[in-house]
Amino acid sequence: MKKSCILCQKPLGLLDVKNTLANKEIICTECSGKIAVSLGFADKNIVSQTLKLSTISLDTAKQAISSPNRTKSPLRKRNTMGVQNNQNREYREKVAAVPTFVENRAISSNGLSADFTSKKVQITTGTFKTSTRLLDFSEIISYTPHVEGHEVKKHHGLTRAATGGLLFGGAGAIVGAVTGGKQFDQVTRVSITVRLSSGEAIEYNLLPTGKTKSTSFEAKTANGRLEDMSALLDRIIEANHTSTPVFSQVTSKESLISPADEIRKYKSLLDDGIITQEEFDTKKHSLLNL
Repeated sequence: MKKSCILCQKPLGLLDVKNTLANKEIICTECSGKIAVSLGFADKNIVSQTLKLSTISLDTAKQAISSPNRTKSPLRKRNTMGVQNNQNREYREKVAAVPTFVENRAISSNGLSADFTSKKVQITTGTFKTSTRLLDFSEIISYTPHVEGHEVKKHHGLTRAATGGLLFGGAGAIVGAVTGGKQFDQVTRVSITVRLSSGEAIEYNLLPTGKTKSTSFEAKTANGRLEDMSALLDRIIEANHTSTPVFSQVTSKESLISPADEIRKYKSLLDDGIITQEEFDTKKHSLLNL
């Protein structure tokens, strides 16, 4: 009388390959393979599989056959996945440690968006086909405003040339500085050139209409853009010389930050425009117990 597989009822001849479970029940090679895959030892050699199957009960074998998706994957695969997960976690931790640009807290002006917390600036260039890239503050080394026109009427105002790093005050002060005090009847060019540490120079045309009267809406708008971009670039260049506050967890009494260090940290936040003067004063009084 031929014996049958206890699981699938397949008849087994004397020469058929078969395995036995812990209770001496016989199973066919097909069911043996399904159990091995389901229970995670399909990567073992045939002798190891046979020995492993001889320790499994009939109920365990039936459960492995009926619900293969709920069981563990092979040990070798699980180990490989564990190594990969560890590598992914290490990568995520490295990425998390790098300051990132956050658009919602950035200050923007005509194609420049500066995040003073991460000290990164997003630069957008082009008119019809724009391109955007992210740079560190340290990559912006200087800038030069340009104002050109015709029919000079008079000379007055500032006479110094404007370059990156100069602070200008008052509406029109930058234009006066760039033109050497000349006031144009017609303006033909209002632009600003930003120079990078790579040697690249990026020019922003702030008067796209070209030639226009100096009293026109277009000229006044271009002047305002020039003022805004120059002020933002001044802040970026100045921030290159200011260290970013580092927030660390206190792990021992020796690592406690002194009130003076805390005040310096919040002063940097105030200078970067992240907190208000009132918030700084409140924190300062709290740290000094005033």
